[in-house]
Amino acid sequence: MAEYNTPADYAVQTRKWREYFGIENWLDYSQQVANANVKIEELRTSDLAEYDRFMSDARAWGAREDKYIAEYNEQQAPVMPMSSGCHYDNGDFIALSMSTADGVLQLAMEHAFRTGDVNFGHIISAYSNSKWRYDVMCVTYDANGLAPSVFLGKVTKDAAIEHNVNSEYVANSSTTGLAYRKKGTCKICCAYVGDTNVEASDSPQYDDGTARVPVHYRF
Repeated sequence: MAEYNTPADYAVQTRKWREYFGIENWLDYSQQVANANVKIEELRTSDLAEYDRFMSDARAWGAREDKYIAEYNEQQAPVMPMSSGCHYDNGDFIALSMSTADGVLQLAMEHAFRTGDVNFGHIISAYSNSKWRYDVMCVTYDANGLAPSVFLGKVTKDAAIEHNVNSEYVANSSTTGLAYRKKGTCKICCAYVGDTNVEASDSPQYDDGTARVPVHYRF
């Protein structure tokens, strides 16, 4: 069993055995556990059959708790950087503007998180008629990483920019299969490529002449 998941923890955390052993809940938790260990040893020497029943219950509880703890730890841990050695071309995406293209970066980051591929592609801003190349690589989690929208707000034609950027994606627990949101960091470089000649209506973010809110676009 893991730490904080011992037979004594079971005795402290379950009403049935807490009352059986007479463990006072006003004590510090560590003292409650220490007292429980004494009571469990006394039970082992005085009533082996009852001790065996207690330990059977404690092992079953511990197995369940181990599963919950493993799932919690998995969910709290950020994406670990890995490299597949491959590059993935996301192609071009025509956005209304750079400020509405954060979904493009989020999807590229999700692909990098899942595969370890270096993702690259181009964002074409219809409003400014400019084309930008981005490169996305999964790196060690950086709590100070930028949001994708903040990163895009820093792009400039004068020079390429590079920052750590944070995002989340939906993953599934390896223990229960339940979906949860997992965080991670990618190093993203964005550089101005040149001018283009596209219309706002060429963008999937455009509808009947009205600019929609930013949308996630599936490559």
